[in-house]
Amino acid sequence: MRRFFPPVLFLIFVMLFTYFFIPDEVVEITDTTASSTSNRVSVKSDTDTDCNLYKINISANCISNNSVGKDWVQIFSINDQQIKNGDKISISKDISEVNFKIYVEESDDSLPDIATKEIILNLESKEATTTSLIVTENKGRFSGNTAEWEITVSTEKAE
Repeated sequence: MRRFFPPVLFLIFVMLFTYFFIPDEVVEITDTTASSTSNRVSVKSDTDTDCNLYKINISANCISNNSVGKDWVQIFSINDQQIKNGDKISISKDISEVNFKIYVEESDDSLPDIATKEIILNLESKEATTTSLIVTENKGRFSGNTAEWEITVSTEKAE
């Protein structure tokens, strides 16, 4: 009789392996200005002496939801490089601002409800930046209803 290896156990194994054996990476922003569209972002494992290392703190809270849905996805990026709360980024010392993009999607139907926003994040600021996004239901009997998301992002120098 062949043994059956449930897919859930495989996923747990992969998650544990990734958590314990894949090293944390540092996102390096190599050339960025608030108005530039051709910025490059690369990932590297150690930092440069010409760069500052920052830890990114992100908080996303749905503060109101008028029947828009419950299957939410939030994606955050700096210069098209996806980041998450707690990530560390290495940025050239002469750069003080980066483009921070927010993407929020409710995806439980065939036509997802999406809101996006881009803000300029001052890396040297001691205060958090808070912005809100409105996601509007675009289909069905609740069409036109909204959900409001509050996104707070801050940076701190990391070591």
